[in-house]
Amino acid sequence: IHVGELYTDNTLSLEQAPWGRSSSPEFQQRLASEFHCILKAKLTNWLHVKDTISVWKRSERCSIVFQGDDDSREEEEEVEYRHIPVGEILPMDVAAPDFKHLLQ
Repeated sequence: IHVGELYTDNTLSLEQAPWGRSSSPEFQQRLASEFHCILKAKLTNWLHVKDTISVWKRSERCSIVFQGDDDSREEEEEVEYRHIPVGEILPMDVAAPDFKHLLQ
């Protein structure tokens, strides 16, 4: 559970931009690389902050092996990805109220 501003919250403070004032950039980078957000809600805020409460779940890792071409003699390349079940992915389509018509 994270309470406060996150990189994706578009903090209003230019002094703390873009990470906000709640947690360090290193913490937020690790959170985003090892976990995925499954719930996010805005909190009552002062005018100069955009705090949220968010719930994060540790992401499973999976490997994908890319086979090289026989002609180019490239070797196989193994890359790690996070596996996030479809039912745990937050919606990507978001628009400010004045621009919601653009998503229709």
